[in-house]
Order: sequence, then C-alpha cells, then structure tokens
Amino acid sequence: MEAEIQATFDNGNNFNSKLRDTLTGLLNANNDRKAEIDALRSDHDALQQAHDAFQNSMERENDLRKNEIRSLEEKQQKDNQASNQICRDLAKSSFEEGLEGIGGLLLEADLIR
Repeated sequence: MEAEIQATFDNGNNFNSKLRDTLTGLLNANNDRKAEIDALRSDHDALQQAHDAFQNSMERENDLRKNEIRSLEEKQQKDNQASNQICRDLAKSSFEEGLEGIGGLLLEADLIR
C-alpha cells in the first residue's frame, strides 16, 4: 500500500510540476506580449508626435505661402491701379493737347477769313 501511495504522490508531484511549468511559461509569454505592446505603444506615440510636428510645420508653411500670395496679389493690384492711372493721365493730357491743337487751328482759320 505504501508503494501505491508513493506512486500517487509521485504522479501528483509530476502533474503539479508540469502545471507549474505550463503556468510559468504562459506568464512569461504574457509578459513578453505586454513588453511588445508597450514597445508598439511607444512607437505609436513617437509616430504621432512626429506626425503632429509635421502637420504643424506644414500648416505654418501653408499659411506663410498664403500670406505671400496675398501680398503679391495686393502688390499686383496696386501696380495695376498705378498703371491705369498713368494711362488715364496720358489719355487726358493727349486729349487736352489735341483740343489745344484744334483750338489753334480754329483761331488760324478765323484769322485767315
């Protein structure tokens, strides 16, 4: 009977050892997965920060370009207004000179008669 008790005890110890080894292996694998998840989270956070920095940089650059375009458009508009004013002044002075020339011709025609 002692042999049977010893065999049962040995089998129980063998089962417990295998159970302990299995549970230890599962815990180690679980800890490895947790470490991998933490590494992935860290990588994700780093990528998110890099993306945010890039987005902010691009938004600033886009705003600067929009401001530059707006400034160029305003400058072009002022240049166009100045050119139009010059054209109007030239047209007005040419018209006035033309009237003076016609008036002089009319005076000469009156004198000749």
